[in-house]
Amino acid sequence: MKCKPTLGPSFQQAIESILVKVQHENWIPRLWNKDASLWSTDPQTQQKIAHRLGWMDILGLRDSFENEILSFHQKRLSKNFSDMILLGMGGSSLAGEVFASMTQQRDLSFHMLDTSDEDRIRRTFDLVDASKVLILVGTKSGTTIETKHLLCYAKSLGIKSQQCVAITDAGSALEHEANYENFLHCFVNPGDIGGRFSALSFFGLVPAYLCGLSIPKIFTHAQRMINLCQTGRSLKPCPDVGSGSSGSFIKEVCLQNEGHHVQKHGNICILVGTIARREFWKGKKGYSSFFFYG
Repeated sequence: MKCKPTLGPSFQQAIESILVKVQHENWIPRLWNKDASLWSTDPQTQQKIAHRLGWMDILGLRDSFENEILSFHQKRLSKNFSDMILLGMGGSSLAGEVFASMTQQRDLSFHMLDTSDEDRIRRTFDLVDASKVLILVGTKSGTTIETKHLLCYAKSLGIKSQQCVAITDAGSALEHEANYENFLHCFVNPGDIGGRFSALSFFGLVPAYLCGLSIPKIFTHAQRMINLCQTGRSLKPCPDVGSGSSGSFIKEVCLQNEGHHVQKHGNICILVGTIARREFWKGKKGYSSFFFYG
């Protein structure tokens, strides 16, 4: 028996109403033009948001991404790695996990640690040969405390710097550490790409490559989707604004405001994750529409 989820007439009407607003106010073209006023009218907030929209035109960096990964490929082949462990929290590791789930045909066994659970950390490192494991460390700031401690633990097991690869922003503490300790490689990611939107940057592409996926093919599919999403002529053929569930586009509008679980836009409230849901059920009222994510 198949069950078809529905939102109910009241929620469906609210969603259709906001989709009309999306079209009337040209949200899609404005998004692709990096118009920060979509999220806020405050100039300081707009400036912060504008510095997080690098993912919108990331395919312009395709050649540089591919060339650096190709350069790294030669270094990796010189080592006798049997496993890789991806260390990273949140957006720094989730794309890698997704790419790893897309293929079982890879040279390296994939493991990921996005946790501070001691038992899980110990079990993961027990699965690998410390002399043949590649440690991939991803943190945008270079100061994420959980990731730093995971790297320290790896080193305490005798894992050498030439077994470590860093992915981070320019000028971060991790970049300095990677250069000072002579890591196998350090991928410096564009600083205007937030962790949640970094799948097509080094944070996603390096794990994808190590898992045996074709980077050119990933970019080809990404370009095809961008071509669909940039139309802006109608909401129906535009995958990033889905009818019925409101799509990922509205999600982007609230997620770009960093760290807030409850986003309020006029009389519309967008809630992200279980924390937001708890706050909502405690009695957040006075809004005509609610959208839940996570």
